[in-house]
Amino acid sequence: EAQTEVTDRLDIESVTGAVNDEDDAAVNDLTVTVSPEAGAGPIDLDDVTVSYFDAEEGVDDTLTDEEFDIEPVTGFDGNNNVMTDAGDKAELGIVIGDEDVLDTTLEENDDAELTVDVAGGGDTTTTIEVPILTGNEERVILG
Repeated sequence: EAQTEVTDRLDIESVTGAVNDEDDAAVNDLTVTVSPEAGAGPIDLDDVTVSYFDAEEGVDDTLTDEEFDIEPVTGFDGNNNVMTDAGDKAELGIVIGDEDVLDTTLEENDDAELTVDVAGGGDTTTTIEVPILTGNEERVILG
């Protein structure tokens, strides 16, 4: 008798970055769009951490829910930040270049790893990469 174990994990649907108004070749914040993996139980976003790793810059930081914004997109109201259905979607907003949060830069051709970890569940990792910027972008897709 085979059993399939489902881990409470978030899928990273996309990662976008806002292009810095003062330096058109840098990204100064990230928006990570997440949703519960199919079959996952309730996920409390207040118990989620986001790890940022950039070997080239020597940055390895883990952010708690107090260091990034949680914005409901679909399926839940955000009052308690608990995602209960596979159709729920949220955006995690991370400021880059803030010495109190994530003191680093992301410029053209830079890449880094983002890992979203659910307490008591699993983690999901994606690689983000800043494309060549023309100076006309407000936001770019990073992963």
